[in-house]
Formats: sequence, structure tokens, C-alpha cells
Amino acid sequence: MMSFSVGDRVVTTIGEMSPFRDVENLPTPLVGKVVRVRGIDVRVEVTGPGNWAGETIEFTSDLLKHID
Repeated sequence: MMSFSVGDRVVTTIGEMSPFRDVENLPTPLVGKVVRVRGIDVRVEVTGPGNWAGETIEFTSDLLKHID
């Protein structure tokens, strides 16, 4: 299991099963910054894509990976 810290930049790894859609209604990963970690739950402030920017969503850590 990956370890995350507040401030880490992350991207979702849900892929084709993603419930998140872009403006063309295609599945899309979300990019953002970790704002809270509680056990395996990671709260992310989404920075993109644009239609999701500004949302804060909680994921389990297995659905995220770090962005270098």
C-alpha cells in the first residue's frame, strides 16, 4: 500500500471504470493535492480536469498514485 502525506500531488488510478468524466463524457483520471490522510482514506483537493477543479473528494489509498 502506498503512503501519502498532506501536500503530495496525486492522480487517480481508476481507469476505464472511472465514474469521473471529462467534458466529452469520457472516463478521466483526476489530479490533485492531498489535504488530509486518515488511515487508508485520502482526501484530495482536485486541480483537474477543469470541470472537477476545486472539488474535494475522499479516496482509498489504493485508487491513487504519486505524481513526480
